[in-house]
Amino acid sequence: MLKAITCCLLLIGPTAWADFEFINSANLKMERIEFKSRNHWQERYLNQWEILGKVDIHTIDFSKLPPKYKYQTFESKGLFYFVLIGTGQVYEFNPDERVLKRIDKTFHSGFNFGAFQFVRNDTIFSSGGMGFWHYNNIQTFFDFQTKEWELLKSKGEIPKRIYTDFAGYSKREDKLYMLEIPDAFSNESTRELSFFTCNLKTKTWEKLGEVDYDDFKSRNLKIAEAIWIKDLFVIPMASGNFIIDPVHNKCYEYDGLKSSFFNPGFRYFEKGNMIYCYKKDFTNNFNQNYSDSLDVRVLLSQSKEIGPFYHLLPSFTWQKLGYWGLMGLIMVSFFFNFNYWYNWRQLKSKLAMSGVLSSEALDFLEKCFTYEVNHHFSTLEITKLMGFDNQAYDTQRQYRSKLINHINDHFNNNYNIPVAIIRISSNSDKRFVDYVISPHYFKRVKELLNM
Repeated sequence: MLKAITCCLLLIGPTAWADFEFINSANLKMERIEFKSRNHWQERYLNQWEILGKVDIHTIDFSKLPPKYKYQTFESKGLFYFVLIGTGQVYEFNPDERVLKRIDKTFHSGFNFGAFQFVRNDTIFSSGGMGFWHYNNIQTFFDFQTKEWELLKSKGEIPKRIYTDFAGYSKREDKLYMLEIPDAFSNESTRELSFFTCNLKTKTWEKLGEVDYDDFKSRNLKIAEAIWIKDLFVIPMASGNFIIDPVHNKCYEYDGLKSSFFNPGFRYFEKGNMIYCYKKDFTNNFNQNYSDSLDVRVLLSQSKEIGPFYHLLPSFTWQKLGYWGLMGLIMVSFFFNFNYWYNWRQLKSKLAMSGVLSSEALDFLEKCFTYEVNHHFSTLEITKLMGFDNQAYDTQRQYRSKLINHINDHFNNNYNIPVAIIRISSNSDKRFVDYVISPHYFKRVKELLNM
């Protein structure tokens, strides 16, 4: 099953009765579906046409065609698809059966004129476009089962405007490459244009760098005349051609013999290493068509490299600084929380020892018994005796409570002493709590501890 894009052409049709024309990659010949006569024509030799047969188009409602329209043609698995720009209408032509039919169930919307459309793995994709005085970056694909254009969700740094003028799909890289064109509905001056790529495997957009727009104009380069072919952007110039390799970020100037090979209005397609161009002459009654070919290897060998296309983004940006600052705060927070959790686990494991006072409890009680019976310990004083005074306030409170409960539980469970350390209101300020070793059990506790 052929999954490659073998042909992608743009043609302007003058009326609703315009023909569909396309190049058949199987025989490299131009073909036409003529609506009025319903004939299937082929240009057997240059400027010599012959009828191959009648086309079944009875199922097409011609009233649904707009008075004037543009369409793009795609070839996949031996079938040809004509997508009317700005309408969402999709027509399928089977050259073997000579049947042309409309296969979509969409309605005219008018929001995606100039959308960048391409075929990937036998699926037609459409990105961005313009309508109602507004550019968009909406990405859709045509679902052959539902016969509708479905939304494609992507992520990353998505450009605000996606347009067909300077965009291309690389089958080899499985990526989109596009220059975000200036906003025609804005009066803001543009000095730099952003260049993007989209990895279609991960559906992730990435901004690769910036293009100097003033330098672009100083070379008399016109964005709308960019031609995408063989993973290259080619822009015709008065003195030759300007070639852009977005994959390797290189620019070339073609200095070969075929300086007029690339021209606006010509149709281009590729097969193997060859690039084919076809010109239809609309200017005279003789309809003298023109065709030519060029090996892409010859094209590049006869070109001079002149530098990078886009300027790489600086390694330091305020956005990156903010990102790394946030990551640093998260790491510091994680460190302190882990340290607290680890210390707490250590203390908890010691306090959980059945029937045995922890070393922290023994050390604390030994210090307490240096004072006389009925000595009142303030919160600050008892915390300092416990050795927790260098901890945060909430940590002090939790550690102090756990250690006192541990001591009281030990003497209650093992020696039937209900409360070894008593909490009472402070004499100086009733809002605070003092701690006292129970006067009633003071002597007994001291004896039990051999202190």
